[in-house]
Amino acid sequence: MRDTGYQPPPRRDAQAPARGGVGERIASAAGDLAKAGANRAGHAALDLTITAARGAAHHPAEFMPVAAAGTLFAAGDIATTTPALGWPLLYTALALAGYLLHRRPESGARGVLRRAYYALAFTAALTWVTTAAILSPTDPLALEILGAATAAASAGWWARHLRRAERATPELVLSDEEAELAALRAEITAWWAERGSPDRGFAPGSSVLDATVDDIAYRLDVQLDNKKQVYDDLATTAAHKRIAGTRGTSRHMILVERWPDQREDRAKITVFRKYLLQENVPYPGPSIDMETGCTTVGRCADGTPALLRLWEPRSGTWHEMVAGTSGAGKSRYIDQALIGERHCLDADGRHLVVSWICDPQEGQSLPDWQERVDQYARNPLESLALLERAYVEMLARNHHLANLRWTDSNGNARRGRSYFEPTGDMPILSITIEEAPNMLALPRFRWLVEQFLKMGRKCGIRLRLVAQIPSIAELGSSFTIRPLLASMCVVCLRTSEPISAGAFTDLPGDPRDLPKRFPDGTATFGLGYIVGASEPALFRTYALDDVVVYEWANKGTTARFKPLAVTDAPAATVHDAPGSAPTDASGTNETPDRAILGEAAAVGSARELIRAYLTQHPGHVTSGALVHALGLNNSTVSQALARDVAAGKIQRITHGVYAAVGTDPGLWRDERAGMAA
Repeated sequence: MRDTGYQPPPRRDAQAPARGGVGERIASAAGDLAKAGANRAGHAALDLTITAARGAAHHPAEFMPVAAAGTLFAAGDIATTTPALGWPLLYTALALAGYLLHRRPESGARGVLRRAYYALAFTAALTWVTTAAILSPTDPLALEILGAATAAASAGWWARHLRRAERATPELVLSDEEAELAALRAEITAWWAERGSPDRGFAPGSSVLDATVDDIAYRLDVQLDNKKQVYDDLATTAAHKRIAGTRGTSRHMILVERWPDQREDRAKITVFRKYLLQENVPYPGPSIDMETGCTTVGRCADGTPALLRLWEPRSGTWHEMVAGTSGAGKSRYIDQALIGERHCLDADGRHLVVSWICDPQEGQSLPDWQERVDQYARNPLESLALLERAYVEMLARNHHLANLRWTDSNGNARRGRSYFEPTGDMPILSITIEEAPNMLALPRFRWLVEQFLKMGRKCGIRLRLVAQIPSIAELGSSFTIRPLLASMCVVCLRTSEPISAGAFTDLPGDPRDLPKRFPDGTATFGLGYIVGASEPALFRTYALDDVVVYEWANKGTTARFKPLAVTDAPAATVHDAPGSAPTDASGTNETPDRAILGEAAAVGSARELIRAYLTQHPGHVTSGALVHALGLNNSTVSQALARDVAAGKIQRITHGVYAAVGTDPGLWRDERAGMAA
């Protein structure tokens, strides 16, 4: 065989033992593990150091105690090398730090525990500096004190910051109801952005500032684009219809209100989910808030109480306008208002309101109250006489309050009071005038109403005018009455005719547009608008029937009027008024008949006056006497007499002589018999 020079490695005997024993191999493995462990520990320590450094850089507040301890130790060590200068500087720095902590604003150090924490940390730092100055910063005792204080401060510091971090990022867990409301809130916001904000939307350029949802309604706070739209544009009936159309609901389910600051470029939009007014809430009984002078007369669409103001503290009484067509619930509302007046008592149980009623329908309008109020006038003649007495009382109260001597809250002795607040000695005189348009057709009556509206508030005279339509024509064609009423309380139920835009500008809508029936088919009895004590709102009066009215009208006692005019009225109080009659020294009219003066505006009213006069004056009355007593012109009296004679309402005794039906002709009997023959 040719020699190639290749030598194979010697074969190891399988049975030959390995070099070294078991102990040597264990030691080698342990060394390898130790090296790996040290390597890993080093890497872990390095990672921990890097993480701590990064954490300290990003969240320095969490490492403030450690940094403060290190700074304090370094300062103490430097002060040891140059004690003459270092220790005074260190103590000065601590004193300055204590002063700054003492002056720390409340927003930065709220609560007793946090102040105690700062005080304890400062005391510990001062103690350590003193110990280090006596011993040395590197003395074991000083180091132990510093370490213990640092650990204690760090524990409290980190615990507080961890709790703050947890509060800042809580885990949001919503219940099913909350999740549903959140979804509805997102849906209503998206609806406004899609249907309201676009250029062809009902509120172009607007945006939603806030949106809330509850079981009753969606509520949106809206910022309008004042270059395209203002509040009045969004509050129109047409805008209500457009909003309701995009939601697939009735426009009565939409409410547009001003912001409290009355800004024209913002609005509060309410889209009702439930029609609360469809529920006819039983009358809960009379209630009056003595602090505000308001009484609750029903419930608004959003569930809040519908308030009516009787008087305003340190100001005076508020007049009231009540309107509504037949069947709208007007009479039941007045029943409720009269119940409230009857049961308005002070803390001593004394009446604060005295009720008078003028009813030209002989008491048929409010039958349950004929014997349960202080005075009830049953025809136009009695009604005008009642107003004349109230006018004399108003002047007497003006005179009394102007000369009243009293002491104010600062102890100043004063004379005269410019406002009125009801008391048991001087209650409110509340006069309800039913079918007011019929009475306001008489010039004298209209003039008296105007005087009460102008001067009655400051002396406790309050009017409640009742009409079917609160138009200028219905209110005696007076441009004084309606503006004065519009600034007071207005209760307008459903009407049969539209109300002009300038009639009551604060009404949220046109009462004629109120539906006759709710979606469930029930009648909208008592549904209307209320303006006065609170924001204008859609509301519904409480439900009460004849039995409830009768029972409440018979509870309690009737407030009786004590006239101030008898003892405190100035002489000749009734004068310089259209059609006024001569007065005696006491300021009262010579006879009740002469309270009715001035030409009647309609023959219909004159017929009522003549019938009332003949009823109260049994016997024969000439047409001339009627002209003189009632202040009517000859043609009006002649037409009224002819129509009533033809209708059988009065009796013609002879030419120019008349009497009530059934009156004995007396001396004229033979003449009538001869005429008949």
